[in-house]
Amino acid sequence: MVPYWIPFVGHVPELILTPERLLRGARGRHRLKRSRDAYSQGVIALKIFGTTHNLVYSPSLAQSLLSQKESVAAHHDVSWYIMKQVFGFPARLEKEYNLALHPILAAYQHLLKEPYLGDMLGVTVRNLEQSIPDLVTFTSSIVDQAPWERGSDIRVLKGVDGQQTAEVSFLPLIRDFVAHTVTPSLMGSSFSDNHPTWTADIVDLDRGFLLMAAGFPRWVPVRTITKAYLAQARLLCTIRAFHVALEKHVRGEDVGPEWRDMSDVSPIIMARQAIYRHHGFTIEARAACELAFLQVKEMIWAMNANAPVLIFWLVLRILSYSDHTLLSVIRAETEPYAKAFQPPRVFPVPEPPQLKIALDGLVRQDLALRESAKDGPGMREGFLLRRGSYAHVAHDLHNTDPSCFRKPDEWMPCRHVVVANDQGDERAEFGIIRAYGGGRSMCKGRVFAEKECLVFAAGILALWEFEPVGQKGWHIPAHRRATAVAAPKGDVRFHVRVKDKMSKINWCTAAGQIARDLETLMEQ
Repeated sequence: MVPYWIPFVGHVPELILTPERLLRGARGRHRLKRSRDAYSQGVIALKIFGTTHNLVYSPSLAQSLLSQKESVAAHHDVSWYIMKQVFGFPARLEKEYNLALHPILAAYQHLLKEPYLGDMLGVTVRNLEQSIPDLVTFTSSIVDQAPWERGSDIRVLKGVDGQQTAEVSFLPLIRDFVAHTVTPSLMGSSFSDNHPTWTADIVDLDRGFLLMAAGFPRWVPVRTITKAYLAQARLLCTIRAFHVALEKHVRGEDVGPEWRDMSDVSPIIMARQAIYRHHGFTIEARAACELAFLQVKEMIWAMNANAPVLIFWLVLRILSYSDHTLLSVIRAETEPYAKAFQPPRVFPVPEPPQLKIALDGLVRQDLALRESAKDGPGMREGFLLRRGSYAHVAHDLHNTDPSCFRKPDEWMPCRHVVVANDQGDERAEFGIIRAYGGGRSMCKGRVFAEKECLVFAAGILALWEFEPVGQKGWHIPAHRRATAVAAPKGDVRFHVRVKDKMSKINWCTAAGQIARDLETLMEQ
């Protein structure tokens, strides 16, 4: 147990004020003590309001924990609590929820298997073809801007040689662009039209997630909590309306002008809707389940809360890397397949290229994967978790452990690229890293999310140029903890312009070809 000073409250003040100092300091003490306590076993025990919380950061212990049966390591009680506390599931329907849980989990085959996965990727590729030319529209009027531009504080400038340039906040731009492009593949095209600010609401809910899960009520005078509860209310309202329209669509009734055609809703949503009907879920219960589906490390969390931020870090790291040849290498790998033609000329689709490494390895790098390594020195293979205590897998404590990885806080583009055979072929490997979790709690949207990162990062870098704003030049902002992927502290501003020699060609054609090629690559 890490020492603490306030009885019952335990480590709560430090977790709120200085979490990095507390956790990394506790992790470091085991290297000095080398004694028979929790520190030397890859587990940190904290006291939080009278309960013991064990943070497991040894990969072998984490894998063992994630693989335990429900009777040994129960996660259902925690997930049920989160469903009620954060997503507003009616407590009176606990029995129905428990009966429907197994069929709901079985419905994830629509995310992991063909042809469903390929169909969703196809919709995403088509949306990318249409949207990426308007990543930045160079208009100051918010009415004329694309939905993803409106939160990025765009300032239109006159660039070099009169070329249009805009100054933007990069994270909101990328986050909202990816969300608005990908979401129709899951929820259909009408969802974003009826709730254009839903991406901002997802962000507010995500920021307040841990505080809501800790039981803080709405009336607590903390801005983060208040905004999270308001965002929850707005999202639930829209999702309730969505399910009312979806129910009418299933019955063959008119869904009304607001929702238009519901035929493009994905198979997994339709499968879940059938399960809700069979088990007698109310519209309120359905909305809570879908909000959890939108938020909690499942699909749209992976697509819209995690992946867009990961794409932001990925592109930023590539652009700001000290060796600028990295950007040239990545662009050179995709350039032969970004065939641009003047419309309406019809062109043949080229043969798919061989697998390239750069982006595949970089995605794993920005997932905070630090190297294929074994447990750190001094970590043993077992630790006793007492009945009634809580256990959490703290991936970041392992990923940033200098006893396991060389310079863990330094970004190395080729850290995860390994030689695959005697011919010198290379590939990117996860090794022992568990970025998507493990066991039954493993992220269900992991396959789609990884392909999503590759497609969007390649397309953005191929069609747009970026320059830093201010005298600091290229720099990496400090990180702020989040529920999954860390967010930057403060704003990151870029100058954006069309890539040289690309302003007069059919961007849709170029972006679509990149997306299709990378989709093919990821399936090899």
